[in-house]
Amino acid sequence: MEDSLLPRPRALARTSEPSKWKGARQVVWWRRRQLGAVLLFFSASSTASAQVNVESLRADLRKTPALASLEGAFTGRTGNVESVVVGGAAFGAARWGRHSFFATTQADYARFGSETRVSKSFLHARYDYALTPVVSGELFAQQQQDKFQRLLLRELLGVGPRFLVADQEELRVAVGTAYMIEYERISVAPGAPDDNVTFNNRWSSYASGTWSPDSRVRAIGTVYVQPRFDDFGDVRVLLEGALSTQVLERLGVKVIATVRHDTQPPTTVKRTDVEIKNAFTLKF
Repeated sequence: MEDSLLPRPRALARTSEPSKWKGARQVVWWRRRQLGAVLLFFSASSTASAQVNVESLRADLRKTPALASLEGAFTGRTGNVESVVVGGAAFGAARWGRHSFFATTQADYARFGSETRVSKSFLHARYDYALTPVVSGELFAQQQQDKFQRLLLRELLGVGPRFLVADQEELRVAVGTAYMIEYERISVAPGAPDDNVTFNNRWSSYASGTWSPDSRVRAIGTVYVQPRFDDFGDVRVLLEGALSTQVLERLGVKVIATVRHDTQPPTTVKRTDVEIKNAFTLKF
């Protein structure tokens, strides 16, 4: 006999309906949280991908004296999930004789419901002077802010040598090291012992590799290590990787993954962050 023909006790019928709707509301709430997390994971941009982008610009700059590119992403949702995710970036480079200039700027904002999940901006400029075909001197400056790392402002200036270890059509490997001056102002958590303003001297070293199996596909990986000179236990590590594919002559798609680790972050900030960015790129 079908269940619909069985008698239902009145008391059970009265109490089962509210429980059913309560369970449904919990499922909807959980699905919204899951979908929001997925959207944030795949739409958020990385904060400090300057070196990866600079290495990509270096490879393109060998074919032209100047270039520029734009990246952008926008995602809006309404209904079960109320969200807005906006990200944009601009890159430029120029070469004249032994001189090379690079600049990148990025900004990202994400809001889910009434809660801001991402709010950050980034500006990086770099100058290279080729001393020999494999050795060059670098001067760079950077400004950054990130609400969720309690970073109100970070400014740095660095100088050092860069060495080209491998320089072939498919593979390009370089290493560099620099002395870096860093100024930081953070939003101190209530009751935390952190200093609001710090001024540090760091040793910044990196290794970067670019692999191009063909003219349309390029993979780039970079690792940074930045300890403080007066406290080598205070070190920052940055791992970045990017895979780009040219769809058309000027249009491409890119996936960028970033892992950051800080052994002494501000109070309430986690030591390790992982970010993934999917973007379209337009070259000029």
